[in-house]
Amino acid sequence: MDDLINMIVDAGTFERMQYHNDKIKFEDYETFKEHNLKCLDEMTTEQIIWMRTLCDMIKQNKIKLVDEESCVEFTAYGFYFDYKKNLCIINPR
Repeated sequence: MDDLINMIVDAGTFERMQYHNDKIKFEDYETFKEHNLKCLDEMTTEQIIWMRTLCDMIKQNKIKLVDEESCVEFTAYGFYFDYKKNLCIINPR
Protein backbone atom coordinates (compact mmCIF):
# COMPACT_ATOMS: atom_id res chain seq x y z
CA MET A 1 0.00 0.00 0.00
CA ASP A 2 3.09 2.26 -0.02
CA ASP A 3 2.20 3.38 -3.54
CA LEU A 4 -1.02 4.90 -2.21
CA ILE A 5 0.52 6.29 0.96
CA ASN A 6 3.06 8.19 -1.13
CA MET A 7 0.23 9.96 -2.96
CA ILE A 8 -1.30 11.44 0.23
CA VAL A 9 -0.55 15.15 0.37
CA ASP A 10 2.65 16.02 2.22
CA ALA A 11 3.13 18.11 5.37
CA GLY A 12 3.90 21.30 3.44
CA THR A 13 0.71 21.03 1.42
CA PHE A 14 -1.27 20.27 4.59
CA GLU A 15 0.13 23.41 6.25
CA ARG A 16 -0.87 25.56 3.26
CA MET A 17 -4.33 24.00 3.33
CA GLN A 18 -4.62 24.84 7.03
CA TYR A 19 -3.43 28.40 6.47
CA HIS A 20 -5.88 29.11 3.65
CA ASN A 21 -8.89 27.17 4.89
CA ASP A 22 -10.36 27.27 8.37
CA LYS A 23 -12.49 24.19 7.57
CA ILE A 24 -9.54 21.81 7.96
CA LYS A 25 -10.52 19.87 11.07
CA PHE A 26 -7.13 18.31 11.82
CA GLU A 27 -4.83 19.91 14.39
CA ASP A 28 -1.56 18.71 12.87
CA TYR A 29 -0.13 16.71 9.99
CA GLU A 30 0.35 13.53 12.04
CA THR A 31 -3.36 13.44 12.95
CA PHE A 32 -4.24 14.18 9.33
CA LYS A 33 -1.98 11.40 8.03
CA GLU A 34 -3.27 8.88 10.59
CA HIS A 35 -6.82 9.68 9.48
CA ASN A 36 -5.85 9.13 5.83
CA LEU A 37 -4.11 5.83 6.62
CA LYS A 38 -7.20 4.70 8.51
CA CYS A 39 -9.41 5.58 5.54
CA LEU A 40 -7.18 3.54 3.23
CA ASP A 41 -7.15 0.66 5.70
CA GLU A 42 -10.96 0.59 5.77
CA MET A 43 -11.24 0.19 1.99
CA THR A 44 -12.27 -3.02 0.33
CA THR A 45 -9.94 -4.83 -2.07
CA GLU A 46 -11.95 -3.47 -5.00
CA GLN A 47 -11.65 0.09 -3.69
CA ILE A 48 -7.89 -0.30 -3.24
CA ILE A 49 -7.57 -1.51 -6.83
CA TRP A 50 -9.58 1.50 -7.99
CA MET A 51 -7.40 3.85 -5.92
CA ARG A 52 -4.23 2.32 -7.40
CA THR A 53 -5.60 2.89 -10.89
CA LEU A 54 -6.49 6.47 -10.02
CA CYS A 55 -3.03 7.10 -8.52
CA ASP A 56 -1.34 5.60 -11.58
CA MET A 57 -3.33 7.99 -13.77
CA ILE A 58 -2.39 10.92 -11.53
CA LYS A 59 1.30 9.95 -11.76
CA GLN A 60 0.96 9.87 -15.57
CA ASN A 61 -0.63 13.36 -15.55
CA LYS A 62 -3.86 11.96 -16.95
CA ILE A 63 -6.17 13.45 -14.31
CA LYS A 64 -7.07 17.12 -14.64
CA LEU A 65 -9.13 19.40 -12.44
CA VAL A 66 -10.93 22.23 -14.24
CA ASP A 67 -12.04 25.59 -12.93
CA GLU A 68 -15.63 25.98 -14.09
CA GLU A 69 -15.47 29.71 -14.79
CA SER A 70 -12.11 30.05 -16.51
CA CYS A 71 -11.89 26.49 -17.89
CA VAL A 72 -8.26 26.44 -16.77
CA GLU A 73 -7.00 22.89 -16.35
CA PHE A 74 -4.90 21.93 -13.35
CA THR A 75 -2.97 18.68 -13.21
CA ALA A 76 -3.86 16.56 -10.17
CA TYR A 77 -0.93 15.49 -8.03
CA GLY A 78 -2.26 13.76 -4.93
CA PHE A 79 -5.19 13.07 -2.70
CA TYR A 80 -6.43 13.12 0.86
CA PHE A 81 -9.54 12.15 2.76
CA ASP A 82 -11.38 14.98 4.44
CA TYR A 83 -12.82 14.85 7.94
CA LYS A 84 -15.98 13.13 6.62
CA LYS A 85 -13.86 10.52 4.76
CA ASN A 86 -14.59 11.97 1.31
CA LEU A 87 -11.84 11.42 -1.23
CA CYS A 88 -10.37 14.76 -2.32
CA ILE A 89 -8.05 15.08 -5.30
CA ILE A 90 -5.66 18.01 -5.08
CA ASN A 91 -3.78 20.04 -7.62
CA PRO A 92 -0.41 21.68 -6.94
CA ARG A 93 -0.24 25.30 -5.95
